[in-house]
Amino acid sequence: MDNSKTKSGQADDSVQSGSSLIPESQQPYAMALLAICLAAMAWFVLDQRIRQGRLVDIDDAGKIAWEMKVDVNHAKWSELASLPGVGPVLARAIVQDREQNGHFQSLDQLSRVPGIGETKQKQLGEYLLFMVDSQDSELTRPDD
Repeated sequence: MDNSKTKSGQADDSVQSGSSLIPESQQPYAMALLAICLAAMAWFVLDQRIRQGRLVDIDDAGKIAWEMKVDVNHAKWSELASLPGVGPVLARAIVQDREQNGHFQSLDQLSRVPGIGETKQKQLGEYLLFMVDSQDSELTRPDD
């Protein structure tokens, strides 16, 4: 049976041997456009793979300036441990001393914590605040 004819016996114009969707005169432009699209897709895929695989070596990373201050009288040990020169052991010692002896009023009072001397005080001074809540303070207001 001839496939080029329909059931009614007429020739099917949509399927002819040698015909194409794009006229021959436009095919070079279509091929160039297709090549550009494929190249752009390949570039995008490669770029994404490179970006995902890029690692930062911690030793080569620049130092980040510490712009935050921590209230030594209300900070948890984990917050104190994030300060330069303070690890988990020293941070827990600061919290334990604060709970046993009360709030720190100044940087000098940190010397009562084992492991904190003058050098460590100077090192931590720029990162600490010494805030005391009015409810926590033993100071009383004079009667009006």
